[in-house]
Amino acid sequence: MRSHRLLSLMFACSAAMPTVLVGTSASSAYTFKTLYDFCGVANCANGESPEGALLRDPEGNIFGTVAGGAGLAGAGGVFELSPNGDSWSETQAIALCTADGCPFGGSPESGVIMDAQGDLYGTATAGGNDNAGTVFELIPNSSRTKWKAKLLHSFCSAAGCADGWVPNALTYAGQSSGALYDGASPLYGTTFAGGSANGGVAFALIPPQPGKTKWKQKVIHNFCSPNSTDNCTSDGATPQAGMTMDGSGNLYGTAQGAGLNHGGIIFELVPKANSWKEKILYNFCSQPSCADGGGPIAPLLMDADGNLLGVAGLVVFKFSPRKAKMTALYTFCGDGTCDDGEGSTFSLTMDPSGNLFGTSWFGGGHTPQDAGVAWALDPGFQDLYKFCQITSCKDGWNPSSPLLLDGTGNLIGTTWQGGAHGAGNVYELTP
Repeated sequence: MRSHRLLSLMFACSAAMPTVLVGTSASSAYTFKTLYDFCGVANCANGESPEGALLRDPEGNIFGTVAGGAGLAGAGGVFELSPNGDSWSETQAIALCTADGCPFGGSPESGVIMDAQGDLYGTATAGGNDNAGTVFELIPNSSRTKWKAKLLHSFCSAAGCADGWVPNALTYAGQSSGALYDGASPLYGTTFAGGSANGGVAFALIPPQPGKTKWKQKVIHNFCSPNSTDNCTSDGATPQAGMTMDGSGNLYGTAQGAGLNHGGIIFELVPKANSWKEKILYNFCSQPSCADGGGPIAPLLMDADGNLLGVAGLVVFKFSPRKAKMTALYTFCGDGTCDDGEGSTFSLTMDPSGNLFGTSWFGGGHTPQDAGVAWALDPGFQDLYKFCQITSCKDGWNPSSPLLLDGTGNLIGTTWQGGAHGAGNVYELTP
């Protein structure tokens, strides 16, 4: 099952010792290495088609999500890779869909977060009530060799799916600073659809109060309907990314549909007593020929100065909320054959020097399949690696996650397909 995010982009703009493939892009000094190939075991029990953001825990283990394989009905789950010298081993695929109806969810498209106890939390776009998606928790045993799934919320539980439908990634206070989730404060997220106008919602998920066992989901904003009679110009619709939170507890995000110019919006949600107030910070396509981009489907990154960075269509942008100023940092070629790729599906990554890193799902110019590019803005555009350079695309095809910095300058990411078994891989780029 191909995700709604990947479809939007297309229409918009087991081995303990992994196989190692090395190649270099003609225009960069970065070296490619495969850390792990998916679907190398029977029935793809180790998963296939990785997509969400990667998480590295304090011990150096890497966690991510796979949209397929890994259990009943091939409905995906969560994988773990553990370092073992120069290789990676003890790979686990934690299946979510363990019973008929997939009560814990299926086809997770976003990455997971971790709390201080080592539990994992994430969202699934399918399964649960009416197949509308879930929020789940994975709890390890004392040796961390087995995981137990716990359902925190099943969407479409409210009449008319008023609680939302198809959730995006989760966030929490302190995530942007690199802190682990405390397990006691609310989790926040968005949904692609559902809500009072079926344009999606922003929600809070509140942990159980003393003496209680159930989490409580609360809608904090209803986005408008993209099919509304006023064309939904006063708000955005159908958000396809999670949100980020600043130190004051304000939430920031994007909605890919509607808005004043029908190009989507940047929004802020400000807590007010027991409610939240939405502020529209920016309407995309406000500049001639939509030079500022449109249809954002990636989460925002906040820098140390409070600027918001992201990707909207073919444009990498920086927006200053204080100055209400939008700056296009780079515009991709966009014809599908350019060396720089064709836009970016997933969020940006920033290093301590302020350089930006990202991936393009399509493009690459010289490769037959135009299978995508890993790139940097430092501040000029730098092509780090073009995928599908190795026979049969064994180096991967369609990079499908944000790039994860490992602390030594190496970048780790995933591809949706390609690799040794055609089901995607985890790779490392070394300068």
